[in-house]
Amino acid sequence: MIASYVLLIGAWTMSSPPGAAPDEPAHYLRAVGAGRGQLILDQRPSDGGKGEQLGRGEAWQRQQSRMVTIPGSLSPEIFACRATPFRVAECRGGPPGTMTPQRFPTYVGTYPPYPYILPGLAMRLGSDPLSALRWGRAAAGLMSALLIAAAILAFWEPSKPRSSIVGIVVAVTPMTIFASSTLSASGPEIASAACFYACVLRVARTDPAPKWVWILLATSAALLATGRDLGLLWVGIGVALLISTAGLKGTVVRLREGGRTALVALGVTALASAAALLWQLAIQVHPNPTLDALLASARPSIAMFTAIFYQTVGVFGVLDTLLPLMAYTVWALMLLVLFGTAMWAGTARRRIVLGSLAMGLAFLTVILDATQAPLGFGLQGRHILPLAILLPLAAGEMLISSTRDVEGLPFLNLSVVLTLAAAVHLVAWHTIGRRYSVGLEGPQLFLADPRWSPPLGWVLWGTVALAGALLLSVTGFRQEWASKSGSLHRRRRPIEQWLSSAFLKGS
Repeated sequence: MIASYVLLIGAWTMSSPPGAAPDEPAHYLRAVGAGRGQLILDQRPSDGGKGEQLGRGEAWQRQQSRMVTIPGSLSPEIFACRATPFRVAECRGGPPGTMTPQRFPTYVGTYPPYPYILPGLAMRLGSDPLSALRWGRAAAGLMSALLIAAAILAFWEPSKPRSSIVGIVVAVTPMTIFASSTLSASGPEIASAACFYACVLRVARTDPAPKWVWILLATSAALLATGRDLGLLWVGIGVALLISTAGLKGTVVRLREGGRTALVALGVTALASAAALLWQLAIQVHPNPTLDALLASARPSIAMFTAIFYQTVGVFGVLDTLLPLMAYTVWALMLLVLFGTAMWAGTARRRIVLGSLAMGLAFLTVILDATQAPLGFGLQGRHILPLAILLPLAAGEMLISSTRDVEGLPFLNLSVVLTLAAAVHLVAWHTIGRRYSVGLEGPQLFLADPRWSPPLGWVLWGTVALAGALLLSVTGFRQEWASKSGSLHRRRRPIEQWLSSAFLKGS
């Protein structure tokens, strides 16, 4: 299952043209600078004499813009593929660059630098903008893949394989894979949220969490808090989730059972949160809408929630490429079945928690969208996905902790659920490949005569995407067979023994 997501992220990393993701050129500049030690950018760009002629969106971006110095050979001005909305990737070679340093403005200049450091270091291996971007994407994808893998391991309960897997599978949408494969802060943010919430839910169980879960919790909490400006909110929700799920007394018990490792994890989380707060207060710029402006901009409607749902499942490219309607329908059905089963199987406390999460997600979606509207933008699904990913995880945890026999329910059959998820992931990759190679009006079989191809060709990366989807489906069939044969618990125990030997020495 972990390998399937790694393959899918790898296929997506190479299949999107450079710059063909939201704000990727701006993130590219931030990462190049971070890889060369420019963690705090303080010089603002000149206004160019435009003054009040700027639109609301441009004016807000200018407030966040800072200057970064990069080698001329890595100038983003010669990106070969600057994707135009709704069109085939327009790819042209650019003039050779020079090593003379050049300064560029990036409108993510006030963003925290931590998600950009590892990609920026990897980008030093690139000799031109295209190769540097690919290296940066690969490093960001590796970060996300490791965090998703950690979430799977932390969430796993050998005695309830269906419940352990179905929540993760529904949580990792094609949009999660797409965000993980691009150079931005969104991928690591979403993946670290998945890992953090999986660890919180594991700690909340009645049996003591092993030491390595606490270590993963602290690591993902630190990455989540310092990743983007909403990181502190996501961490705070995780703390509230632990207390509301386990109860205040139960939370104290879990901390005592965790011993010194739990205390260190709390300390790391507190320090990271303090660092994130300091950055937000000292450097990051924020919108400051009045209450009247918020009320005037609030537009809760079926259309808005539908658009946000589509984007959390998958709207790709520069948010101009949608999946077929059937793909969204399949994912919505999987989520509804999981949510409904969890509400039926869970305790009264956990039903309240899950219902509160759903209502809080809806409320926060409206508030964040209203905050963005006066700036000339609207809320995007990737912005809320770090919290939205918690819903299927919390629902899956309700199945794990349930005293009912949910493992025998036919509609939780992993061979069916994972095959449906694999099909949607494959359709998503095909959609983006067709969009950039021949256009959305082009032939479905685009591999033979594409107008644009990624490095090494569509056949290779199509094979990688197909292998990832097939492996995900095969995992479902193998888990079902192992569950019926009674060998699942025996087969999975060596993983836990390895983790114990790696992290539990000296306990």
